[in-house]
Amino acid sequence: MFYSASNRQLDMSAKYGNNDSLRQCKTKQATEKIYTLQLALTEFRSNFELPVIQITMSRGRTIEQKRELVSIITKESARILKTRNENIRILIYEVEGENWADAGVLGLDMKKR
Repeated sequence: MFYSASNRQLDMSAKYGNNDSLRQCKTKQATEKIYTLQLALTEFRSNFELPVIQITMSRGRTIEQKRELVSIITKESARILKTRNENIRILIYEVEGENWADAGVLGLDMKKR
């Protein structure tokens, strides 16, 4: 069957009634699409602008200590930056004592003192 724009309009008119109803339907659909695009853009912007906090510390902290640390840093960072907790990303890097030094002495050697 040949399906033209006029056939589609007749189908839409049959479904939604007169032309005013059809216009309202099209306006509502357009508004919903714009709203969806705005939400997608907002989500993209918030993901793009995520604060990323990097913590470098020596190995040896417990999971409980790390949980408390990231919880407090997340809450306070979100408050200060006026954003949601979900937008805060924290990366923890643990360094072995042989891979850092203070005042020219390896961390590994400091433990021996």
